[in-house]
Amino acid sequence: MTTVLVVDDDRNLLRLVAVALEAEGYVVLKAQNGIEALNLLGTASQPLLVLLDLQMPQLGGAGVLGEVTADKKMTTRNRYLLMTGHARNLPLALANLLILLHVPVLAKPFKVDQLVELVAQTVHTLPAR
Repeated sequence: MTTVLVVDDDRNLLRLVAVALEAEGYVVLKAQNGIEALNLLGTASQPLLVLLDLQMPQLGGAGVLGEVTADKKMTTRNRYLLMTGHARNLPLALANLLILLHVPVLAKPFKVDQLVELVAQTVHTLPAR
């Protein structure tokens, strides 16, 4: 069973995404900021698919991805997906980081079926346990 870590400071969106993914059979962990996400990533016993919001207080998605690149285990073991309402205006450094880590971008607002489809595609790239 695949575990998905959903990271977003919008509690309603966090709840909606969790319910949608749980209905598809995924185990869902939740975090409301990047610091919580990094703590969960550091203690996870299996590979995770991480859905990251770009803009969050304390530490946003770009900050999490920056930290991830410094940890080979987090880089190679997990897969990341960025959710943002600013997909067309990403800074060059972030765009390069997304390419380096093979991170797909899901533009907000999105439809649940778009989310489920992209998660399913990305889950297939997770390494075996």
